[in-house]
Amino acid sequence: MVKIPDGVEVRVKYNFTLDGTLELFGDLYIKGCFVYNGTITGTGTVHYESTTQQSVAGGNYPKLVLDNPGGLVLEESVFVETELVLEVGGLILGEHNLVLGPNATVVEIKAPATWVDATGTGMVIKMFDKTGTFEFPVGNFGTTPVYSPVIVHLNQATFNDGQISVRLRPEVHPDNNTGAGFPNYLNRYWVVEGEGLSNVQYDISFWYAETDVAGNEDSIDGAKYDDEEVTNWLHFGKVNPEDHSFEAIELTSFSVFTGVQGFRPPTLTITSPADKTKVYEYNLDISGTAADIDDDLAEVYVKLNDGSWQLATGAAAWNKTITLVPGMNTIYAKSKDDQAMESAEKQIEVILSAQEISIPEGWSYISSFLEPMDMKVDSVMKDLTDPYNLVIMMCKNGLYAPPPFNINTMVNWNCEMGYKVKMTSPADLLVTGDALADNDPTFGAGQHIIPVLSDGMVQLSDLFDTPQTDIIYLWDMTTNNVYWPAGGIYTLNQLNAGAGYLAYFSNEVTLDFSSYEGYVFDAVYMPPPYAKGPWTCKRTGNIHLISVSMEAAHIVENADYIGAFDLIGNCIGYTPIDQRDQNYLLTVYGDDEFTAQQDGAIEGELITYRSIDLQNGEETELTAEYSNAFPNTNGLYATNGLSGIVSFTESATGLSEGEFAGMIQLFPNPARNEVYIVIPEGFPVSNRKAEFIDATGSMVKAVSIESVNNRINIADLNPGVYVIRITIPGYVLFKKLVVQ
Repeated sequence: MVKIPDGVEVRVKYNFTLDGTLELFGDLYIKGCFVYNGTITGTGTVHYESTTQQSVAGGNYPKLVLDNPGGLVLEESVFVETELVLEVGGLILGEHNLVLGPNATVVEIKAPATWVDATGTGMVIKMFDKTGTFEFPVGNFGTTPVYSPVIVHLNQATFNDGQISVRLRPEVHPDNNTGAGFPNYLNRYWVVEGEGLSNVQYDISFWYAETDVAGNEDSIDGAKYDDEEVTNWLHFGKVNPEDHSFEAIELTSFSVFTGVQGFRPPTLTITSPADKTKVYEYNLDISGTAADIDDDLAEVYVKLNDGSWQLATGAAAWNKTITLVPGMNTIYAKSKDDQAMESAEKQIEVILSAQEISIPEGWSYISSFLEPMDMKVDSVMKDLTDPYNLVIMMCKNGLYAPPPFNINTMVNWNCEMGYKVKMTSPADLLVTGDALADNDPTFGAGQHIIPVLSDGMVQLSDLFDTPQTDIIYLWDMTTNNVYWPAGGIYTLNQLNAGAGYLAYFSNEVTLDFSSYEGYVFDAVYMPPPYAKGPWTCKRTGNIHLISVSMEAAHIVENADYIGAFDLIGNCIGYTPIDQRDQNYLLTVYGDDEFTAQQDGAIEGELITYRSIDLQNGEETELTAEYSNAFPNTNGLYATNGLSGIVSFTESATGLSEGEFAGMIQLFPNPARNEVYIVIPEGFPVSNRKAEFIDATGSMVKAVSIESVNNRINIADLNPGVYVIRITIPGYVLFKKLVVQ
């Protein structure tokens, strides 16, 4: 037994053979050959220092210092109990292992080419009995020496003589795909193994040199060998090209690590339809191909316009049926792989050459900016005639009434005009066809239903050069808005695609619609209907327009609405009264000739007026004063008539219209030679009269009615329909009388 006490240095210049036990507490310096046949105990340090290559004898060392610029080679496996110091020079393991005890640390002076060459079958082995961090100081020598250490952060494990070992090879791993299409990888890999550890979890980091890089470093992923993965490698993400490293976290098993070709996103093409294709059906089949060079293609998705992504059928060859919207449609497609990487989006534009026209219940005007593929009216309107939504459609060229009437005198659709239609319920009309080559129609002076030959809203000011002089009126049946210069009403200022408008022109006009080839619809626009008023009014397809001056409307105190009525008390039109800065449009609706009952004014019938105060429900009879500046001044209903009211006079009844009318009796009716008017007691008896007005609006007879029972001789009246205006101070009532 030999002992080297603490603080004592022993330097062996040549060879040293240990056959027994060396109690080492100081420092043993070996410059030559060390034959280790015995045992070293204690806490001292063995130093290998020389200038020519030395062999490190196999055995157990409390502490080991390697200080030889000529390098060192393991003769046998070495165990270091507490500390390994890499002072100068590298250590080549060859086929032997360098084992570091559970409490061993490595001190690296970071001198050039000072690391452990673990490129043979030998490994650097670190024993663990607790969690912690350890740097494996491994690298390689040779033509291109590289230091490529490995740091392990052991986060958790169950220990049973646990150990982690590392060796490396400065070459591409044989299972790393470096063939065509895989140009980026590392010419280096690390073998990391573990024993005596269960329930393990660790983080690990690797460093390499720029000379290890093949191809583009930015395209390399750090990876762990796993034959269950699609490329046999579990990728951790891109390497760090700044310090030439990569890491993996929360691993639970050991394997081989290296840099592999990073995953590439898949590719995709749309093969059908071609870009800018024009179609005429809502449902469209989209198809294409997709591929992934990494062989992990997963799914293909398709999106229409601003909608959501929809999963297609298939992947390498895929297809999807989508439902287009009228106009220009942008179709997007993308593919995705198992790594959730996505291809670049591909897109095409497809034009659904179709127009959706929303038609309300009742009467309205419609038009189309597309020339239908099948010009026959019964083909265009086919979807609206079953189950018989459409009652009738009319234009200047004739009329079309589907079953049960079976009338068709217009034959073909004409885009250069609008159509007047009546529906039993709301419906959408789909017109498929092509944009017009010329969408600037010309109209002569007179009345027309004009179309909207544009795919969106059109400002009236953009459509006409001189609307104030060109237009007598332009009326929207749906909204009851009107552009009427002479009437002083300008509530209509834009036209909407799909609608038609009743127009009366003072001279020939050409409508300047903008081009709409490749049009885009944001949505099918349906203007809001005219707001409901306090009286029930049937809006028919026959009208008489009345401009009520602001001054006349505001004469009527507390009026919220002014209404027009026929001679039997039915409301035939109304307008709300507010403090507007232009005149009011009162549209009076005539009788609908396509219904059995009377639901509007008849031609030549006297129009009467009332206002209503919504707060108390009080109605006031009004007498209108008409302007001579308009064609119709006699107060009678006329289809397409134009009138202006400049003033009203009031006669409050204090009774509802129904109550007052029920008190005044007129009989017989029809009458031949005489008629009785009965006025109950309680009404004023003076200045009462009955005026008989014929169908032309002329007063043909006037009598005083100053008693309760008034017998009136009518033998002097010709057979026909008359209106009797009964006037009692404070009261006005109209009764219809048929004289036979």
